[in-house]
Amino acid sequence: MVVANNPVACSSCTEMTGSPTEASLTPYAALAMFCEDCVNSLFAICGSCDDLVNSNYVNEWYGDNYCDSCISEFTFHCDNCGNRADNDDGFWCEDSETQFCDSECHDGDCDHASDSLHEYGYLPDLRFRGDGPRFYGVEVEIDGGESQGDVAEALSALSDDESLFWLTSDSSLDNGVEITTQPANIDFMLENMPWEKITAAAKNHGFKSHDTTTCGLHVHVSRLGLGKTRERQEVVLSNLIVFHWLFWGKLIKLARRNRTSWAEPNIEEDETDLDGGRKVEEAKRKGRLSAINNTNYDTIEFRMFRGSLNVSTIKATVQLVDAMVRFSDDMPYAKMLQTDWETFVAFVKSIGHTELLHYIEARIS
Repeated sequence: MVVANNPVACSSCTEMTGSPTEASLTPYAALAMFCEDCVNSLFAICGSCDDLVNSNYVNEWYGDNYCDSCISEFTFHCDNCGNRADNDDGFWCEDSETQFCDSECHDGDCDHASDSLHEYGYLPDLRFRGDGPRFYGVEVEIDGGESQGDVAEALSALSDDESLFWLTSDSSLDNGVEITTQPANIDFMLENMPWEKITAAAKNHGFKSHDTTTCGLHVHVSRLGLGKTRERQEVVLSNLIVFHWLFWGKLIKLARRNRTSWAEPNIEEDETDLDGGRKVEEAKRKGRLSAINNTNYDTIEFRMFRGSLNVSTIKATVQLVDAMVRFSDDMPYAKMLQTDWETFVAFVKSIGHTELLHYIEARIS
């Protein structure tokens, strides 16, 4: 809805606009004002109710976009494979009172069903672990296993009633599960999250992460972890985007994947002129499927990493994000434009991120 009012600052790009549009960045956030360019880049229109839906939460179904509320009226997620299916095509099991996409997925056996596996977009009560304000959240995608329901039950037993992590299905996975941690500071994430048990449970049920074509490893950092004010957060975000542009060739080696449509570079590696910072500002609005996703209300998401069930790789990845954030927070923008990789590695040594140092030594000559 366009609100006729005096010019206001866009909640995304901060540019002043005389004809703002009112929308919500997440299903849980309050309404905010956005300029026309940000509306076009961040939102889609639900094909049923015509409401604006953030690209993070849009559901694609036969070529159309739908909000969570509308698509749940005529589709469901199969309790075995997790895929979305039309209500009219589902197989209803009277014994378990659960719905499957077809009789083969049901397989006459309701042991596949799991109350622990939630639909995409599910959000439990958040439990912040450790001292803030810089909290991290990790998403590990797994796929290719035998039973989605069975692995969900095994993983759920490790989640401490979802106070450590929760499980969701994801349409980008074939028959997989997304493991999403509760927000935690760097020490808790590395030392107290049960990564060894999580990865062992996934492997024991035949699931993989690195050796698939579907899985990613995503790391979120709280916006307040970038700075107390919006202005400071924008400076650190600019530094992070410049850092990715400067060292994209090295970062994709550490990410273990080449360019992907799920995590496009915010600024092309061969770009030679940032046009006085204008292209950095444009990069912030590039959209959800960018290496640095700036569309979430409370977090910045780093999406470029390939999935992994190797504990040392998961920890090195979290340490890399932490090091990039702290390095960007520690350096003026003008100096970031002139920095080199050796300076960053020296910084990593100074903060004691051992797994990351070993990872850099192994993958970057």
